[in-house]
Amino acid sequence: MTAAEAFRHTGRARPVTRNALQRMVPTTTCRIVRCVLLTALLMIYSAIHPDAARQQEIRDIRELIPPLQDLEATIRVTRMEARELEKIGGDFTTNYSVLRNLRTLSLLYKSPDKLLLEGRSSVLGEAALVIVGPVRFYAVSKLNLRRRENLEKEPARRQSLLEYSGLLSEDTLRYMRVKAARQDALDGAPVLVYDLVYRASSSSSYYRLWIDPHTRIVRQRDWYDTEHRLRATFRYEEPREVSEGIYVPGRCDIINPDGVIAGSMTYTDLKVNQGIPDALFDVSR
Repeated sequence: MTAAEAFRHTGRARPVTRNALQRMVPTTTCRIVRCVLLTALLMIYSAIHPDAARQQEIRDIRELIPPLQDLEATIRVTRMEARELEKIGGDFTTNYSVLRNLRTLSLLYKSPDKLLLEGRSSVLGEAALVIVGPVRFYAVSKLNLRRRENLEKEPARRQSLLEYSGLLSEDTLRYMRVKAARQDALDGAPVLVYDLVYRASSSSSYYRLWIDPHTRIVRQRDWYDTEHRLRATFRYEEPREVSEGIYVPGRCDIINPDGVIAGSMTYTDLKVNQGIPDALFDVSR
């Protein structure tokens, strides 16, 4: 009977004998050896799998902004299920329908806050969307539509590179902030999860971002409304290393609240850091 067992049995501790101490020493030694071996194995694993260690280190979301000076891409709408898109609701359904009519768009981005999308179709004619910080300009020739607006006081209506490519930019974090952060896994791979809310409001819609710490791609963006109900999920798939250390997704699937894929887009003709001139992002056109 051990001293602990004796104490529970009699209410008094029995003195530990010399023989008992000798029996305890090998057990203690084994525990120390196991601890040393476990530590060594963890060090070896970290050396072989540096991404696992890196995931533990990356906590500031700004470290997950890709080193992009500019980006050029072609966006093609490859799938659109109108009834399923209607379940997302709001302006999103209308905006995606415009993309569907255009079929193909050219996207230009310049850090930190300039974005240009242009397309053409027989129905809409020429269409363009220009974003420079909080200022947004859009025009559709055959609809005789031209509008310029400043969304500085309406951050929930603002958009950035995140919504169009699944990549974080400095501009996004100017009007959104991290409310919560944690580590998780997505499809068996480690990710960092951040809840982004609008700086000017604590009761508006928000995003939940699932970011690959290695590629810095937002693998999944969940969009919640003010009642914390899921409106849509955007899955950014097929990552491609366009330049050393710069990854861009090859496809985006749009999933409605019922879990049904309502639309898909592909990203091709990817080019980065070419030195795109500022003059292309003219909001006074």
